Amino acid sequence: MKRHLVAVSALVLSAAPSQAAYVLTVSQVGADVVTTGSGSLDLSGLSVFANASASSFFNPYAAIARTGQTGDVDVTVYTGVTGPKSFGEGRSFIYSNFGTGSRVAILGSTPALMVPRDYTSGTDLGASTSTWLNSTIAGLGLTSGSYVYRMGSASTADTFTVNVEAQSSAVPEPATWGLMLAGLGMVGAGMRSRRTRFTVAAA
Repeated sequence: MKRHLVAVSALVLSAAPSQAAYVLTVSQVGADVVTTGSGSLDLSGLSVFANASASSFFNPYAAIARTGQTGDVDVTVYTGVTGPKSFGEGRSFIYSNFGTGSRVAILGSTPALMVPRDYTSGTDLGASTSTWLNSTIAGLGLTSGSYVYRMGSASTADTFTVNVEAQSSAVPEPATWGLMLAGLGMVGAGMRSRRTRFTVAAA
């Protein structure tokens, strides 16, 4: 009986439609901005718009975010996407310094989706990254928030999410904390010494 229940459960789980999804996260990592993308995409509800060659860059005002290896890569552009038309005020095409993995992008102002030309719908795109050296999230003109793009419907429904993390205030490194504490200790010792001298002189 137990074996039958396990078998039935496995069949139910395998028959349930699984919604694919792709998430691209924009983070401040030290002095650099890094995008990390991963997931899969169901393209069956989309239409091919064009084959093209594209590099990795940001244009927040036009809601363009791309991640993946540096240089021009052959891609296919699909239409049938809906979502935000912008995720910031930055209007420049700011190219990444280097990157790894599949070229994946959202073109929110079009709107459209970009994937490698040889990509098979529903398969794992693997991890992709792009790095903008000596940059900040604010400097690139990005506004923190979660921007969700939707495509397809019912069994072909899918999402592409751009998460722009809030740029936190710089936190002092351990060495800096050590110097600050040492400085405060010296100030405290100096004040204690002055108080002692003043007391002796008054006596």
